[in-house]
Amino acid sequence: MTTETHTAEAFAAYRPINNREHALRLLAPPLAYAFVQLTCRLQGKRVHGFEHARRTLAEHGNAIFAFWHNRFFATPFWWRWLLRARPMSAMISRSLDGEILSRMIRFIPAEAVRGSEFDGGVAALKAATAKLRDGVNFCITPDGPRGPKYKVKPGTVALARLSGKPIIPAAFDCTRKLLLNSWDSFVVPLPGGHIELCFGEPILVDRSRSPEEWSALIEERLIEVTRRAETLARAWRRGLPHVTRRGALPNPHRRERPAD
Repeated sequence: MTTETHTAEAFAAYRPINNREHALRLLAPPLAYAFVQLTCRLQGKRVHGFEHARRTLAEHGNAIFAFWHNRFFATPFWWRWLLRARPMSAMISRSLDGEILSRMIRFIPAEAVRGSEFDGGVAALKAATAKLRDGVNFCITPDGPRGPKYKVKPGTVALARLSGKPIIPAAFDCTRKLLLNSWDSFVVPLPGGHIELCFGEPILVDRSRSPEEWSALIEERLIEVTRRAETLARAWRRGLPHVTRRGALPNPHRRERPAD
């Protein structure tokens, strides 16, 4: 009786996909990747705190990059821009959105570990730990895929403890953006704006504190780096310069003050 129930549930989880889902799986990933690349290339950019990532990678070989779910948009771009030579993997849910995303990041190229706290979390945690021990960098959204917004889930602390790798908090904000009507107000940068990308100091999780205390600390650091990016983006129109891959350029929005 028990065996029949489990078998039925297993087959139900792998239901046939309809034509719409099949088309989305084929067409959405390359289009989404092209949109991300184009949008980010048409932005001014500044990077802050990247020395934390450089120092951590030099010391530990690889790390866990953590950012809020609503700040995922620019990740494929900045990884290719700043860390192209380093292998990367990401924790992605088993939903249809997750399937599209996992196919999209292949263009970086990067691999996906499929699972979340709602579906396949234990297996995904083991696979992610193995990849980190093999020297692969890992991206994770501590509040994803369903929230609550800006709340760190236990899986992030468990992954850091099992792998022994530090967590690097990261966030971006931009001057021109669209906020989607989703549970986390997903941030989509718009062309012609300016992006501020911030990295925080690494967090090395050990057993000196409880998982709850580590979750609170990670949450605090992520909120701090997110607020820093938002503050820098708001200050952009006050006349700060911006930086592209080729060097520093003047702020085109800057207004020269008349001489006294």
